[in-house]
Amino acid sequence: MEDQDICDILIETYNVNKFDSAVKELKDALYEEAKKCSETHEMQIYEKKGDTVPIKTNKRNILMKLIENHFESTIQQPMPKFIAGPTTLTVHKSPDEKRMIYIFGEWHTGIKDCTMFQDEKDEKWNSDNPDKMTIDHFLYELMKTTPAYLDIYFEFLFSEIGYPEELHNGSLNSHLDNLFQKFKKCIHESRSKDDCSLARVHYFDSRRKYNGNCIEGSNIVDKLVETVVYLQINYGEEPSTVIEAYKHLIKTDETIFEILYALSTDDVEVFKNFWIKLLNDNEFNIKETKSGKYQDRGTIEEIEIMNTIKSFMETEIVRNAMMYRDNYIKLVNTIVSELNKAELTSIMAFYFAFEDLIKYIVKPTAIIPDVYLLARMFKDFDMTKMKTHANDVTDQPNKAYNVIIYTGNNHANTYRRYLKDIAGFEEIASTGKSEINEGEERKYCIDMRRIPQPFFSTWTRTPTKEEE
Repeated sequence: MEDQDICDILIETYNVNKFDSAVKELKDALYEEAKKCSETHEMQIYEKKGDTVPIKTNKRNILMKLIENHFESTIQQPMPKFIAGPTTLTVHKSPDEKRMIYIFGEWHTGIKDCTMFQDEKDEKWNSDNPDKMTIDHFLYELMKTTPAYLDIYFEFLFSEIGYPEELHNGSLNSHLDNLFQKFKKCIHESRSKDDCSLARVHYFDSRRKYNGNCIEGSNIVDKLVETVVYLQINYGEEPSTVIEAYKHLIKTDETIFEILYALSTDDVEVFKNFWIKLLNDNEFNIKETKSGKYQDRGTIEEIEIMNTIKSFMETEIVRNAMMYRDNYIKLVNTIVSELNKAELTSIMAFYFAFEDLIKYIVKPTAIIPDVYLLARMFKDFDMTKMKTHANDVTDQPNKAYNVIIYTGNNHANTYRRYLKDIAGFEEIASTGKSEINEGEERKYCIDMRRIPQPFFSTWTRTPTKEEE
């Protein structure tokens, strides 16, 4: 990277912190050099995709805002000592030191407690106490003050038509839902405006989508799961009604026969292929990995990366499914044997076996959105298409260089493995414990004092506690 001009790197990555690695001169001189980079590299705007002659040029207003955020002393990025919500955070840099990825992992709760890191119980948060923030406040303030153009990936459900005001993502007042309520405007109608202008905000939960009326699963397993969730929410206080609905599903829905057969078969290859098919047949994953009818959209380099993602994730979903195979066989056998019996013990055995099966089958399907996230994170954004829009939506990098991921901790660990084992990224900082033992107490807050701040500013590795 040292051989590349610092101005070229700025235009490519939209990370103004890169100027901190330039020859140390007066701050005013660096500011003028950054402005010069922005002003002399205007964006070319085309009438339609495929045109080679631009119809106009636009100034890089977004890049100038990033430059001002970096050099203006009155603009302060959030740098808390503690953040409530996540249980882990790791920081990774790419081999060429152009991409930096922050991965937050959480346990899907709304617990707001950082007392394990400090003696006194201070109930002041966020603006009233900049040392202690909730994750939604921290990320929103970071998005407004960042000197690096952000790509933020949230475990939000799909919607290509926007989200209604009353829709929630996860439990009411959970950290993930608080993030959803605060950031959902940045995904659709306000994506390039106001507070949202310095980031691309992405959803990635390709297991389910909002279709305008309800949330539906994107494959036969997650459609079954969403149906069961609906029945539990609406008839949970009427066990007999729920049980009859479960039995009716099994007797009338052919896709459930397919699921039960695949989960209980003695043929291990049929079992493995069932899960791989779920992964590869997902319509959203097919598009993002440039597979099938979309394969002509990718460059050779992109297709190679997408193939490593698909191969890695096929191994992951099979590994996860095999962990529960004995449970699947046992539970399906109970469901089938007790399905038509009228005795109370048989009815309850059926009920508990069916609900346990649902709990176990969602674990491997958690891999499905991981394909989408990694593919979208490593894709080349179609800037030629975007440059047909004569507005600031074109003023952004064509790759995700400055990445933040917020998701469940198991998803987070999957991404960490891919970055280390496949993509060659180096983990340069971490806080929290990624793996916990059975019975070990979970934490819902992270100590940020071991994470270099502000974000996207430090590329050197921070020693762990054990190494110090």
